[in-house]
Amino acid sequence: MGTFATIATARQRSRSGDQFCLYVADRIILGTLNKTDIREITDGVQSIDKRVMKYVRERYAFRYFVTSNGREAKEIETDIKEGQSAEAKNVHWKFNRPFFNSSDS
Repeated sequence: MGTFATIATARQRSRSGDQFCLYVADRIILGTLNKTDIREITDGVQSIDKRVMKYVRERYAFRYFVTSNGREAKEIETDIKEGQSAEAKNVHWKFNRPFFNSSDS
């Protein structure tokens, strides 16, 4: 799936078929739920997908790099996941290793 299709899919913020939203649900949202929340989610009163959507919209933005080809994109992605500088490829990544989808997650 291309970058723009991935971003469009992720904007829906549904766990179904979206690995990023699964990470948010599993690693962040689930830890915030109390017994009432869990009961209301299982009863269909609350939606965990809506919680994920709200969390992501309030806290995250997307960035992307345009590359010459898929191989170059994969190399940059690997460098960032491993916490290496991608500046040799003229990508100025000033952030720490990704919390989600890092090389050791």
